[in-house]
Amino acid sequence: MSTFVFLGPSLDINNAKSVFPEANYLPPVACGDIIQVMNLGARRIVIIDGYFESQPSVWHKEILYAISAGITVYGASSMGALRAAELNDFGMIGVGEIYNKYKHEEIVDDDEVALLHLTEENNFKPYSLPMINIRLTVWHALELELITPDFAIEFLTIAKNIFYKERTEKVLKVKTIHLINVQSFFVWFKDNYIDQKEIDAKKVLSVARSKLLRSNPSQANKSIFSDTALFRNLKLENLAIPFRTFKEWLPIEAKFYILAKLFDEYPISKQIAKAIGVLHEIGCIIIKGHELVFLNPAFLDSKLSKQNCSCFMKLLINNPQNNIENTSAEILAKIAVYLYEYLCRSFNIIDERTTLRITQQFYLKKNIDSKEKFVAWLEQNNMNINEFKTAMQLLHIYDYFILQNNLSTLIKARNKDLYDYFSIAISLNGLDKKILQSFTYKKYELITQCLQLLAAENDLYAIAHDFNDAFTMRNFLKEISNSNTGWISNVSLMSWKLQ
Repeated sequence: MSTFVFLGPSLDINNAKSVFPEANYLPPVACGDIIQVMNLGARRIVIIDGYFESQPSVWHKEILYAISAGITVYGASSMGALRAAELNDFGMIGVGEIYNKYKHEEIVDDDEVALLHLTEENNFKPYSLPMINIRLTVWHALELELITPDFAIEFLTIAKNIFYKERTEKVLKVKTIHLINVQSFFVWFKDNYIDQKEIDAKKVLSVARSKLLRSNPSQANKSIFSDTALFRNLKLENLAIPFRTFKEWLPIEAKFYILAKLFDEYPISKQIAKAIGVLHEIGCIIIKGHELVFLNPAFLDSKLSKQNCSCFMKLLINNPQNNIENTSAEILAKIAVYLYEYLCRSFNIIDERTTLRITQQFYLKKNIDSKEKFVAWLEQNNMNINEFKTAMQLLHIYDYFILQNNLSTLIKARNKDLYDYFSIAISLNGLDKKILQSFTYKKYELITQCLQLLAAENDLYAIAHDFNDAFTMRNFLKEISNSNTGWISNVSLMSWKLQ
């Protein structure tokens, strides 16, 4: 069984590994991460830390989805304690003092556990003090009768009113300087500081490990999870991208797919993955072995359908000499035309207003601001006016129903399973072979090139390749450079086909 732990500033990772060495450790949890670790075969998930401001927070729905699939989910210390208190009645297991205080509403605010911390490269070292640790330390001093109740109340009120990012010992000293005996209190405070977040983090790891050794998996409770269009969209988005973080312990396949982020074809591969996911979810494509099969391939056999595919491909291809781009465009065109013909038989999805809006957006993107430029573009792309109109309608289908996944507003999802659509996509367009060749023969050249692009384009390369920020990109490249890449030769490519 695989256990995944989301850990950040609450506990040093070396201390965490001493408590639970068998676990796989990841940075603080963010929206979509639960789906990604489920796709890696997680059987236990421990949430300790999580993002809530710099990135979207983990959804409650993700956790319920995991629990309904039979995965045991623990929470403690920080974001984990919050989510466990909120989802206690639905099967999430809370551990520790902070969890209990949230559960019994002795504390209610998020800022009780929030703090400012450094990056993963600096081991998420805390910079500010979480309010819950200050509160428990002050209460302990009150129990020992080292301070008066009035002192405790005023000190905690001042601390609470400080913005969580600025709540440091230095700021606290400045804000409380008027209190009697505050200087001697700070001497005691420093030596007797109660780091409850660390205590609870160790405790939940110990509990999770003891359950692992006893091998007592949770029973799936499917009734707690109700599927929604928003959740299906989140699931699709996360199954259409590789795993977020490069770690040595990742399976060979996961590491291999992450490398796709270093290639120019990555963005269009994501689009293929999303398109496949949308059609598979609504039951238009079925998976047979390593083949994706259209349920009604007759849609694509007509002369008109082939003409429409050709029209739409002209909108997608920027470099006709790029084989991967041509293959990608052909896949996307087939899917868009198939969906166009499928939907038009059941729904009135295209009207003049929609076509006009899409056309105007296309004009802006291509800088077409006159009749002469439009005629020149048609001639350049060997299109007549009727083909152009059809291409705009297909562009609407592609953007609105595939990229934005608004199809779930029309058709109820049929597929509930997790499929790695991204791995299918990079096989269909041939990117997997390019990755293997590049990293077998040109590993360091490619990494150097990516770093140069990052510097030259002022971090735009990182953004275009779906990295959250430039630091993530640099750190990723650094990990690739420093890691043993002997596993590359062990990658077994699976050849997918689109029928």
